[in-house]
Amino acid sequence: MTSAPPTLLLSRSVIAGLATTQDYLAAMHDAFTGLAEQSYQLPDPAYVPATGGGFHVKSASRLGPDAVAVQATDVTVDD
Repeated sequence: MTSAPPTLLLSRSVIAGLATTQDYLAAMHDAFTGLAEQSYQLPDPAYVPATGGGFHVKSASRLGPDAVAVQATDVTVDD
C-alpha cells in the first residue's frame, strides 16, 4: 500500500497570487453554466457528529474530458 501524499495547506497570500479577479469570475460563470446545464453531480452534504463538535462534508463533481471533483470539509466545535 502506498502512503497518501502530504496535505497541502495554502496561505491567503499564496491563493491570492494564483488567480486574478477575472479568473475567479470566469470560473464562477463556468460553474453556474454547468449547474444550469446539470453537468455536475451534487451529493447531499453530510454531517459527522463527534465529541465536542463534528465535521461538515460537501462535494461536487463533473464527469467528461474536463473532469473535476471538489470536496470541502470543515470542523465545528461546540461552545
